Amino acid sequence: MLNAGKFSRLRRASARPGFTLLEMVVAVAIFAVIGAISYTTLDHTLATRDTLQSRNQEITRLQRAIARFEQDARFMIPRPVRDGFGDPLPALWSISEGAVSEGELLELTVALPSFRSPLWQRPRRVGWVLRDGRLSRREWAVLDRDVDSEPREAILLDGVETVEFVYYGRDRERDRVEPLRLWEDAGALPLGIELIITLRGDSVYRRIVEVTGGGT
Repeated sequence: MLNAGKFSRLRRASARPGFTLLEMVVAVAIFAVIGAISYTTLDHTLATRDTLQSRNQEITRLQRAIARFEQDARFMIPRPVRDGFGDPLPALWSISEGAVSEGELLELTVALPSFRSPLWQRPRRVGWVLRDGRLSRREWAVLDRDVDSEPREAILLDGVETVEFVYYGRDRERDRVEPLRLWEDAGALPLGIELIITLRGDSVYRRIVEVTGGGT
């Protein structure tokens, strides 16, 4: 037989309200909204991360390509060469004029300094080419090549729309530096070269490189 105290506690326990069906529906709806918002935010965050990673990779490749060209242009030397047919080529052969979307761009003779030795490395002939939106650098094993000489080619940058070079030479009559779209002085090197790269999406990047020993 229950005493009065136990009966009173049982009545209070049985009188505690539970969740109604409406409250459960509202709670589920709230969790669904929170889940949808969380998924949208996560999806946006992941998409932004992927875009940033892709952009960073593009910038890294661009920086490497520009740095490679900067080395070539800075350490250009006035050493002419002969092509596979024995015809002479100037130390700096400016092949294309203006903004180019396809084809060979230029060739030059370079002698990069060696970090292992105070002496300079063996001179080499290099060329720059734009094909199918890819900017490539060529390098020949010999300076004066023959018909069987094949360059080693490395793709440095893709997604390229156009490439343009501007050559800076000294106008001795007017005693000033002038920009040229085509370098035609076979007996001298320019004071500097400006590289202009336009990527797909109309992003334009410029770099002016001073040529060591240029103007002579």
